[in-house]
Amino acid sequence: MNISSGKIVSFASLGGLVVIASFSATDAALRQRAWQKAQEQKAQLESQADLEQTKAEQAKAIAQAYERNQIANVEALIIRDYTLSEVPPVVDWQHVTDPSRKTLIYDQYRRCIGSAFNGQFNFIQTDNQACEVTP
Repeated sequence: MNISSGKIVSFASLGGLVVIASFSATDAALRQRAWQKAQEQKAQLESQADLEQTKAEQAKAIAQAYERNQIANVEALIIRDYTLSEVPPVVDWQHVTDPSRKTLIYDQYRRCIGSAFNGQFNFIQTDNQACEVTP
């Protein structure tokens, strides 16, 4: 009886070790997959950030070229207490904006409502091209 109980104990121990080893292998595989996924996400975010930075640098370079060559001479003004409607805002455009520069005018929701140039306001409701930036 001693011999058979010893064999049973060793088989049980061996079975327990196999179960523990399989759990350890499964846990290691799950950790490895999670780490790989995190690395892939990190690489994807880094490439997206690089792309956004490149786009921003290109936009800045274009803006600087426009400014140097004075291709576009545009400012912007946001009217906080106005929402685009059929009635244009009442403002003294001669004194609020620089008459020598085209100024795009936006409502409180940052929708272009027109432009001011030479003290005159061009409303988007009457002039469809009032918000276009023309060099």
